[in-house]
Amino acid sequence: MKKNNKKGFTIVELVVVIAVIGILAAVLIPTFSNIIEKANKSSDMQLVRNLNTALTSNVGEEKTMQEALDVADEFGYNIAKINAKASEGEILWDSVNQCFVYLDGKELKYVPDTKTVDDVDEYKLWQIASDVSDIYSTYLYKATKTEFTTSKGIDVGSEKVNSITYNGSTEQEVVIRTNGGTLTINAPNDTIHHYGNASEVIIEAVAGESFHEFGKADFTQIKKGRYVMEETGSTNALVVVDTANVVVATDNANNIAIKHENKTQEQIEEIKTGATLFAGGIGTEADPYLIADVEDLVNITTTYEKDYTYYKVANGVSEIDCAELPRGIIKLRGSFDGNGVKFVNLPHHLFRTVGYQNQNDEIVLQNFDATFNATSDAAVVRNIFNSGKTTFKNINVHGYIEGNYNMGSFYNYGTANFDDLGASYTVEFINSKSDATLVCTTGNTIGGMLGHGYEGSGNTLTINMDANSKYTGTMYTNSGHEVMAMCSVPANCMLNDEIMGSYKKYTGNVKKLEKIEPTKESNGYYIAKHDEAATIKISINAQVTSYDENGNQITNSSGITMILGTKMITKLSDSTKVLDSVNSIQIINELLDDEIGYTLKGGVLKAYVGDRDALSGSVTLYVTQYDVNGSFLTTGSIKLGEVVKA
Repeated sequence: MKKNNKKGFTIVELVVVIAVIGILAAVLIPTFSNIIEKANKSSDMQLVRNLNTALTSNVGEEKTMQEALDVADEFGYNIAKINAKASEGEILWDSVNQCFVYLDGKELKYVPDTKTVDDVDEYKLWQIASDVSDIYSTYLYKATKTEFTTSKGIDVGSEKVNSITYNGSTEQEVVIRTNGGTLTINAPNDTIHHYGNASEVIIEAVAGESFHEFGKADFTQIKKGRYVMEETGSTNALVVVDTANVVVATDNANNIAIKHENKTQEQIEEIKTGATLFAGGIGTEADPYLIADVEDLVNITTTYEKDYTYYKVANGVSEIDCAELPRGIIKLRGSFDGNGVKFVNLPHHLFRTVGYQNQNDEIVLQNFDATFNATSDAAVVRNIFNSGKTTFKNINVHGYIEGNYNMGSFYNYGTANFDDLGASYTVEFINSKSDATLVCTTGNTIGGMLGHGYEGSGNTLTINMDANSKYTGTMYTNSGHEVMAMCSVPANCMLNDEIMGSYKKYTGNVKKLEKIEPTKESNGYYIAKHDEAATIKISINAQVTSYDENGNQITNSSGITMILGTKMITKLSDSTKVLDSVNSIQIINELLDDEIGYTLKGGVLKAYVGDRDALSGSVTLYVTQYDVNGSFLTTGSIKLGEVVKA
């Protein structure tokens, strides 16, 4: 039998080994750390060298750090890559020597030696950071807030910053670059160079060496100091609060759209509204708010609660593409002068509402062309809520308009208030024409100039139209409703002699729509069939009646039709499912996304029909089909169910 002579380590031996390892670690780890730190510094220095090589390719001068970063980005060095690896290192931009530098602890290193100016103030060195520095100017990256107060230069980069306040107390010459928002300057001893865009620039005080505008400000107000508009700069409105304390020195006066002096605070607020929300103006008849693009159009709604207001498309704006215009957004209380503009690619109404509830105004819409490509109800105006007179003057309507009900070129529906009680009102057409194609897929009311001229029981709609106003397009309908050149609903309409002929049944191009009804399958799904269809549009409509808290029907509230929602289907089969099964329907009188809409879940269709009282009604599915060229093929409908008031 063999004897096992193997022995293990004693405790003393293990302790000795661990002690030796500890001693080696204490000696070697700092050495390795130093080696790694030196390698990181070497890598940082090479990055700085490469960045400066990139800058030398730019023949121009970088006025802002953003411009320097743009040059670096062209060579593959985006901002995410411009960071130091060494723990004590930082990459800065020297705006005086126009180069990137390496801050090694407290020592600035120029790689290569690009320094031509030795004495560089620290605030003219720029760092990349998420918040402003007390030492350096800051290029914001991954900012953690949207409002900043600083005493050094700042470049917001691509960050969305709401406000920047610059407080200066020494004789500095700083650069500030904004990307929207408000810039406030309180620096009686400093010179400011502003780049980028700002909605507002408020200059409380600036040195005699001045505020230099190189960028764009919608609205500028200066209280004390010197203001210079540079060649690349512009502002919609410049307000000089006190001419005794302000000097405006510029050879580019044309870059200041409007200059105002010695205005009251109330007047300044009006000027600011016109400059920041529009392209200028103050909303009066003599000086209307100016419209230059779709954003300005949308901003009309922000002034809806004000008194009667005037708007005009700015001079030189010949066309506004409305393809991205949000649906149902523009509410106008006042008059609108298109100044000869062409609104193109309108996917829906230009104005959701014209007029103000129960107000008797003289509203004029004039001087523009509107070209539609709309498949979900459209007109120049969706609803007229004006108890006075609304005039369409020198307007031409073109294109294609498809919808479910109350079809017309100039407006769909008029009632003069929001509570469905109706009111008397007047609509006038002066030299206004439409050759638009109108397609009413439900067979509901359709008229060439206007849809449903609703005025309510006991009230009168008066329509005046001169001999130069007419509808000459083609109308499509799928029912036996009379198709009118003027107004689809004749009740209580007072018409002048000139339009009696055109008001009667339209004798121009009227075509019947081919009807193919969707079907409900045994599994409860709703199916549409058509061999040629490439696209199917479905629409859910509710037709409701309102009741008061006592269960009595509200006057004139029966049969109000609303489109709850539409969607397009492009992946088709021989039998395409257009809707899931509907087992029950609830009509709900509350708001959904400030409008109307529907949800379908578990066979329960909830129809949201706005802020109304207890309701009864019906819900219908409409299906419209198009060929590969987008041409209309067929229409059809099926009732999803009735709801009886409890």
